[in-house]
Amino acid sequence: MGDPPKKHINLKTSLVAAVLLMTVSACGGAAGGSAATGAGGTNTGRQEHLTTVTVGQLPANAAAGFIRMGEAKDFFKNYGVKVSAKVVPNATELTPSLIAGAVDIIEESPGAAMTAIQKGELKAKIIGSDMPGLPWMIVAKPSIKTLAELKGHSMGVSSSTGAPRVIAELILEKHGINPSSIKFVNTAANAQRFEEVIEGAVDSASVPSDFLPQAKKAGLSVLALSAHEIPLYPRFTFIARTSFLDAHPKAAIGFLAGVIQGERYAFDHPQQAKELAAKALGGKTTASSPSVVDMYNQIVKDKLVNRNGSIPMSMLQYLQKVLLKVGLLQKPLNLSTLYDDQYRQKAVALVNKIYPS
Repeated sequence: MGDPPKKHINLKTSLVAAVLLMTVSACGGAAGGSAATGAGGTNTGRQEHLTTVTVGQLPANAAAGFIRMGEAKDFFKNYGVKVSAKVVPNATELTPSLIAGAVDIIEESPGAAMTAIQKGELKAKIIGSDMPGLPWMIVAKPSIKTLAELKGHSMGVSSSTGAPRVIAELILEKHGINPSSIKFVNTAANAQRFEEVIEGAVDSASVPSDFLPQAKKAGLSVLALSAHEIPLYPRFTFIARTSFLDAHPKAAIGFLAGVIQGERYAFDHPQQAKELAAKALGGKTTASSPSVVDMYNQIVKDKLVNRNGSIPMSMLQYLQKVLLKVGLLQKPLNLSTLYDDQYRQKAVALVNKIYPS
């Protein structure tokens, strides 16, 4: 069947909410049982009547070795699912695509979806995560050695409610530093913001820790890592339309199972995970490139990914407090209703039969 009718979207409010992000239509029959599998959980049998799950996601990056392994190995076939990935260039397009019914599931930080749900624009649930931990950092020119020394200096961020600034303010406040003492400069693109520190256009920047190897090579000061300073700030969750969940619950479970099996495989096969990340980054990047090795190590050391596709409720509670503080939520949501963990729990049970944790 085709995509459901498009609904009217309040793009302005949805996109404003989406800047707090770092920032996958189901057709066919119901999902079947597991296909025959061989050693390592690879698919060795032919699966008929796969249910297509359309997933909205951002372009793959250095974390691809974990979050895209299920797709690379096509583990989804083991659970009766075929994934159709709809890649968008930036996070502001993800929630609107879910509202419009163009995709069944999106992979993103849940801030924009939570705002859209409160406004009545979206009916959806959080059903799991492929990367709950946030890889982010504050870097500065070499002469600035501590967060306290940032007072009176400039920092590249995004908008006042965008993730780069919000994350920076949370870290500063944790260390007793008034954000008003910083000269915030609005620069939209992460890469541009990072380059401006190297070039001296700004004194510091709030950027993804994907740039950590480059920062060290350039002699920049790494002042804070979000995984250590604000470990409850979430990165990715899987958010699914309730209409899709009601119509295809087995497909939702199968999708999560494929993701979980892929991430377990990445933990157990580091070299293959790094090779996949290098392929995603492209160019001359190899499995031994610093950008690949460092992100793999960050994910493992800082527990940015887990083997069961889960996201702690404490992370959602923390983000909700942040959204209320910056005014993107007007009142608290019922998080116990918003986060429906039954699909993930059933997915883990399926994966345990093929690829035990």
